[in-house]
Amino acid sequence: MDGSDKPVTQAQLGAGLKATRDELGLEIAHAVNHVVATLGARMDRMRNELREDISRDFSTRMSEMREDLSRELAGHVRAAAEENRQFLAVLDDRYRDLPPRVTLLERELDEHRRDAALHPRRRRK
Repeated sequence: MDGSDKPVTQAQLGAGLKATRDELGLEIAHAVNHVVATLGARMDRMRNELREDISRDFSTRMSEMREDLSRELAGHVRAAAEENRQFLAVLDDRYRDLPPRVTLLERELDEHRRDAALHPRRRRK
């Protein structure tokens, strides 16, 4: 009561209850809006943190995979290079005497060409 001893009418009580109900409705609406905004902001932060974590984890994993693949590829390249060295060594051994043989053949061919008995000079007409 407001300090007076007057009885409250049903209309006054109804108006007071309606005003209280309206105030409570507004307070509840503000509280709900605050909760929604706060939770929304928190969810946005969590989503951004999760994206950053996933991105960081993905980048880290991709870097690890890149390093693993680089090491594996380097091993394959070394193995292929060794196989090529062995193959070329066989070819080198097989044709090692080729330059001296060619030199000998060229010398013999030059001697043959210069042999006047075998290749007399022709007179021009």
